[in-house]
Amino acid sequence: MLPRNVADDLRMGKTVEPQFHESVTLFFSDIEGFTSLCQQVQPWDVIDMVNQLYSVMDSLVDRFGLYKVETVGDSYMCCSGLPEPDEHHDEKIANFALAVLECARHIKSPATGEPIKLRIGIHTGSCTSGVVGNLTPHYCLFGDMVNFTSRHESSGAPDKIHCSSDLFRRLKYISTTDVPQFNFKARGVVDMKGKGEHYTYWLESATDSNPFTNPRALKELSDEAKKLISSEKWKMRRYFQDDSTSGVSSVGKSSGHNRKVSDVQSFSLDNCIEKSVRTDISGTADDDASVYSIGSIGSAFQDNNHDGGAIIGFSDELLSESATEWQEVSLGVSSTDEDVQTRVFDALFEALAECVDKSGNRLQIIESQLRAFVQDIAAQYTSNRPFYNFRSAAEILFRAEFLWELHSKYERHDPWDRFILLFSALVHNLEHTGVSNSQLVAEGHPLVSQYKMKGAYQQRSSMDSALDMLEDGFEELYEEVSFGCPTFRKSVKNLMIVNGNMESDSNIPTLLSNLGGAISQPAGDGRQLKMRSEACSGIIFVIATAGHYCQSYDQFLHWNGLHFQTELESFRSGRSTDPRLEWHNKQALFFEEIIVPIIDLVESIIPKVAYLKQCALSNKSLWDLNGKESLAARLLPSAKVEIAPELDQDENEFLILQNVSMLEDLLKEVVADQSPCDPIANMQDRSNEALVTATPYAEIQLAIDMEPVETDKPADFRRMQTCSVALIPAVRSELRDFVISIASGYQNHGFHNFQHASHVAHLSNLLIHSMDGSKDGAAEIVNDPFVRFAIVLSALVHDVGHTGVPNSRLEKENPNLAEKYNNKSLAEQNSVDVAWDILMSKNFPNLQHSIFGNSMAQRQRLRQLLVNGVMATDIFDEDLRVLRQLRWEQAESSANCKATLVMEHVLQTSDVCHTMQSWEIYREWNEGLFNEMYAAFQDGRAEKDPSESWYQRELWFFDNWVLPLVHSLKRSGVLNIICEQLLEQASHNRLRWENEGQQICEAMSMAAKKRPMRSTSFNTPSNDSFHSDSLTLAECSLASTMLGEIESLSNLMQRYERKMQTARGNLLALTQKTERDITSSGLGKKSWSSVHKHFHQQDCQQKPIFDDDDSFGEISALTIGSNPKSLQEMLGKAKIITKLSHKR
Repeated sequence: MLPRNVADDLRMGKTVEPQFHESVTLFFSDIEGFTSLCQQVQPWDVIDMVNQLYSVMDSLVDRFGLYKVETVGDSYMCCSGLPEPDEHHDEKIANFALAVLECARHIKSPATGEPIKLRIGIHTGSCTSGVVGNLTPHYCLFGDMVNFTSRHESSGAPDKIHCSSDLFRRLKYISTTDVPQFNFKARGVVDMKGKGEHYTYWLESATDSNPFTNPRALKELSDEAKKLISSEKWKMRRYFQDDSTSGVSSVGKSSGHNRKVSDVQSFSLDNCIEKSVRTDISGTADDDASVYSIGSIGSAFQDNNHDGGAIIGFSDELLSESATEWQEVSLGVSSTDEDVQTRVFDALFEALAECVDKSGNRLQIIESQLRAFVQDIAAQYTSNRPFYNFRSAAEILFRAEFLWELHSKYERHDPWDRFILLFSALVHNLEHTGVSNSQLVAEGHPLVSQYKMKGAYQQRSSMDSALDMLEDGFEELYEEVSFGCPTFRKSVKNLMIVNGNMESDSNIPTLLSNLGGAISQPAGDGRQLKMRSEACSGIIFVIATAGHYCQSYDQFLHWNGLHFQTELESFRSGRSTDPRLEWHNKQALFFEEIIVPIIDLVESIIPKVAYLKQCALSNKSLWDLNGKESLAARLLPSAKVEIAPELDQDENEFLILQNVSMLEDLLKEVVADQSPCDPIANMQDRSNEALVTATPYAEIQLAIDMEPVETDKPADFRRMQTCSVALIPAVRSELRDFVISIASGYQNHGFHNFQHASHVAHLSNLLIHSMDGSKDGAAEIVNDPFVRFAIVLSALVHDVGHTGVPNSRLEKENPNLAEKYNNKSLAEQNSVDVAWDILMSKNFPNLQHSIFGNSMAQRQRLRQLLVNGVMATDIFDEDLRVLRQLRWEQAESSANCKATLVMEHVLQTSDVCHTMQSWEIYREWNEGLFNEMYAAFQDGRAEKDPSESWYQRELWFFDNWVLPLVHSLKRSGVLNIICEQLLEQASHNRLRWENEGQQICEAMSMAAKKRPMRSTSFNTPSNDSFHSDSLTLAECSLASTMLGEIESLSNLMQRYERKMQTARGNLLALTQKTERDITSSGLGKKSWSSVHKHFHQQDCQQKPIFDDDDSFGEISALTIGSNPKSLQEMLGKAKIITKLSHKR
């Protein structure tokens, strides 16, 4: 059936445009044991049972305002949110599922007399709809969510509603009501065929507050269903009303099995338009007006006055067996290497067995050698290449095998052709180097001269290597192949050349033209038949190689992501261009210019595979909409900044290199976007010391004034400009020194450390790169490299100077700092000031110029972006929370407000993104934060043991910040796909924490109690240094904190002077310039050498470290977490201070 507007367009010869539906919820159900039941009872008994069920379900569809999509056998599908959007689509389907499960209890099995049992699957997501077919047009749904919903139904259980994690989150956390509407039970991880492992739930019941399906409402629905069944109106078998005025012809009654041909032929498109009268559940309509359909269309007609009534279904081809099997041609995530080798051997041996003599024991010898050959080939592949590896070759082999079997149903070939095809698929990338053949030519690779510039160098080398292995190690197998098929090597070489030409986009049109010409030749002699056979093999090999483009979207993303990763590794090794610059557009063009023509060739040799093109076009649409997000979303759960194990963690050299490289790339875009006046090389020494008089908190703006985005210079074009930009050595050197200085400002806490800051910066960059630059709020960020640089910079410095305690504790430990920042966001404001003072110092003139040139306006804009970005990470300040809410209220009317909101959400999400990544990453960072807070408790800097409330604290944090934060980011509309991934992983982590968190807390607490007490500062001595009868635990901690922070500052000053990081450890004599830097940082006019001298004085019991109270107040204000009075008393105790200082 078709919607009225669609039917009208088709009758007028118009094309119906496909539509993308962003938010739809689907329902699938089937009857347990239906197939076996059909073998046990009479056909009419089956029809009556199904008719009862569908009559009840049709009435409930009408009751809840849903759309019936399709019935296929005992399977029933309906949806909400399509064709017309519905903001309550998820709740309607959930209520419908509960009602169906309850009402179906009145329908008895004709075999046992017991109530039938349904398996139900429900899921929410996005899909595409459109009209397909010419003979019988169907209004079809496309998209992975359709198959995913079906998998929830098939992997469910009788009398259960199997709910996806996506739908669970919507019903649990985005309900339109303030009270819970549904009760769920976690099922756990389910391995779904073709989809991998997913965490799912059972929808068990509705709560009493649900007015539609609470126990009382369900009882009423059940009684109505019982009444409908007992009225036997479902037995009315007139499927089309005889109405001469409307032109709708009668197909006949069900009781007459000999329908006339003319009756069937008179059925036309006009009959599909909704002109029939429906029967409501009360049964008030007369019998002649009762219309129900249970045929292949499988839908209830709707009332004339029903707006936009639509019966939507799959095309016949998408429901075909081969279409389903094609989607499932996959290794699966759980397949081991041994499993893959076994499947490859089975496919090759089955093909070879058709070609060889089976007499004697020769077949057994060949079988044994072929199995060993497959194992050797698997071992020969380079396993560390993401894309060109054995698993990829095996996947291509399985696709080729599947398509060849379909092709052989329509055309006979030499049995050897099948084995040649599968053998070629297995070995074609055996010697692949990870770069294209054209790159080998550019590099002057030895393979180019070896094969005399004939192209397909890596494929030819792979063939020769495989055949050499076969000849040298497997004599009987090689003889059987070479004597049984004398042209074996030549045929394999032809397929290798075909595959090699697939690597070059410029060669593909010629290749396809040649293949098309070969299969279009009329049948002639044996030579022509052989040419056609090889062309058919070539076509199948080509589509098998690119088969992931026309399988499920998940399959496409998986292999496309691995291909992208391979190209990125090649770029990082200096062997290709940066794939990030054009990957999205390149893949979109590949769909249009390569995949679709290839599929056209496939359809010329294999009929009834239109589903290949349907899948490819569906994937193309999804890629156009959210390709960048989808790729990043698959990389994000495991994205993590690591420290190289061989490097000392205090130095963090590896992290420094990573951050410098990332900031260099961003800075190149900033420089490329600047006007060319005032080049860096001619920059004059100037004073840009505009004093900042307000606190960062007072500088926070509701909306940052974003510069207009130039529509003629999109983000991809700007990124390409960076290829022609090179930062001068002075800028690169200063950028590295700046990152080193920032790293020095971080202390070695368990969580608030430089590694975490690097992690946040890396994820911020990834999220920005994945935004849809056409959306409001994202365009101002994606298309402005200055804003992107500022966001990543904010992420890198957002915790610099953090002392391992929250702001509430910091207020008590450092009254001077609290007074300076008015008791608001102390740590965050201090981070802004520390980072800004470092960046604006006289040590980085070239870096400053490369960022904002001579423009004071750009400098102030950088300051504003830095302030808003860093301050956004204080999530507990009530005034900042109110400000965020105000931004939401003005976001629709103000582009600047929307962009500011998106920028802050990116930083907030990145800051807690470990909660939304893999369970292992979440556990690692969670334990780091626990250890940091437990260390503060041990040091007397926290009143409560964090282990007492850590379990409940994490649950509260998930429910009140993490999940709402991702929903807010999704609400902005700039990162929809990534948000779905983040929500799924965060919900998964929350559930695991709920189930396992108490045991984890006990283990972390026990480990922390066994661990020696340690200070949180850089390079502090072990706890043994603090044992003293005259000092309390808190005094020891404070003394260590001050000492460590002074030494951190000393380390920072050394790096300013040296410009390059050298061996850590010994303090060097500092110059007069260093003294000026210390003075500008707030240490007063006292030189560092004087401070160091006083600090080492043996008689410091009688002297304060500083000569005057003002200078002491300045250093205590700088030393976050230090109380001036207690420090003065403490520092008079010479023994412990002397002992500590001499150990330095």
